[in-house]
Amino acid sequence: MKRLKIIITVSLLCLLYLIGLGAVSYFELDLVIIGVFAELLTIPVVLAVLGLFGFGLVKYFISEDHRKQYLGVGFLNLLSICWMVFMTYSI
Repeated sequence: MKRLKIIITVSLLCLLYLIGLGAVSYFELDLVIIGVFAELLTIPVVLAVLGLFGFGLVKYFISEDHRKQYLGVGFLNLLSICWMVFMTYSI
């Protein structure tokens, strides 16, 4: 159960990071430190989102207990993926 809470927390942090990145892009904030962090963290966050999405779906179909929580993890990461696609096509 503790591992599930960590996975949900990481999924939420990834979603918040991507929303923050979209806000920086929308408001055209051009600070060097934001650009450095964006370049360093974006690829690992995208890989984490894709990995956690797959993990959540696999555990949903395999697991007998905590199915709703794993579905929630999959939904959070699907929301992150949809946000990335939206931000890609909106620019």
